[in-house]
Amino acid sequence: MPRPKEASLLKITRLPAIDGRTFICGDIHGSYSCVTQALEGLSFDKNKDRLICAGDLVDRGPANEACLDLLDKPWFFCCKGNHEQLMEDYFVGGYLGQWWGRNGGHWGQKYRDEDTDMARFVKKQLKLINELPYLITVEKKSGGVFHVLHAELPPFAPVDKSHRVDCQDGVITDEVLADPAAFTKAATVQTQDGDMITWGRYIFAALYKQNLDDRAVKKFARAAYLYKLGEVFNSKLSHIYSGHTIMTRPVTFIGQTNLDTMAYGSYPYKSAYNDGSPELWCGLTVTEPETGKFWLVNDREFKQVEPVVIQPYVPPANHSSIDLVEEHD
Repeated sequence: MPRPKEASLLKITRLPAIDGRTFICGDIHGSYSCVTQALEGLSFDKNKDRLICAGDLVDRGPANEACLDLLDKPWFFCCKGNHEQLMEDYFVGGYLGQWWGRNGGHWGQKYRDEDTDMARFVKKQLKLINELPYLITVEKKSGGVFHVLHAELPPFAPVDKSHRVDCQDGVITDEVLADPAAFTKAATVQTQDGDMITWGRYIFAALYKQNLDDRAVKKFARAAYLYKLGEVFNSKLSHIYSGHTIMTRPVTFIGQTNLDTMAYGSYPYKSAYNDGSPELWCGLTVTEPETGKFWLVNDREFKQVEPVVIQPYVPPANHSSIDLVEEHD
C-alpha cells in the first residue's frame, strides 16, 4: 500500500558519542531472554553502555510484553520496523493493521479492547512506539558516524512497477540522511509491501535463510554486480546496520551489515513460525561497531562469531553481461 504523498516527515535521531560501549542488535521479535543473555555475556554496564535495536522489537517470539518494557530503559534505543508499523495501525485502525495478526501480532490483538493492567501497559508503550525514529545516526568515539535502520535504502531507479514515480534518483549521502525532508523522500520509496526503510529487501532478499557457503556468496556477488545491488553505497555514505531480512549469519555487503539471524527461531516451542525444533544457527546477533566484534546469543549459548563479508564482484575484462547471466544461473 503506497504511503500517501502528503505524509509527514519521518523521525530521525542522532546520538552523540559516549564514554561507554555502543552495541547494535538485529530484530528482537519478542526474544527477551536473548537480550538478557546478551547483556550478561557482554558485561553490559547499564550506567555507561547502550544497546540499539534495528527494529522489530515485537511479534513471533515468546515475551513481547517484556520486550516492550525495554522502551523505558535509558540505555536502550530502537528504530521503527515494519512490525511496529503493523502494531500501530492495528490499534488505531490503520491500513496495515489488518495484517498484524497473521504476521505474529496475535499475542497483542486482545489488548486493543481490554481494560486490564497489561492492556493499559501495552497502550502506554504504544505511544513510545509511535515516537520511534526510522533512522538512528550514531557518532563514534573515533570520529565519523554509522547509521542504524530497519531494512534498506532505495536503489537509484524503480525496482518494479510498485515504486512511486518520485523514487530516489540521486546519490544518498550522510548529508541526505541528516535532512528530514530528503531522508523522508528516500525512505518512503515504495516496495510491494510499503516503505523501503521498513520493508525493503532489494539487496538481501537473495540471501534469505541461505546456507552462506562460498558458492552462495560468489553467486550473490555476481548477481549483485549484474543487478547493481550495491549502487546505493558511496564514499559519502557511512556504514549502515540493519535487520529485516533473515540471514543464517550476519552479512556485510559493501556498506551495509544485516544483523537479523531470526532470534525467535531459537526457542523450543511450537508456533506458526517454529515447529518446536529450534534452528542451531538462530539467535540474536549483536555487534560492537567500534571493535568490529559480533556475537550470537540464545538460551543455549553466547559466542563470538564472524560475519560473512561479501566483496564486490569484479568481472574479468573479457566477460560480457551474457556471460554473467549464465554464471548467475
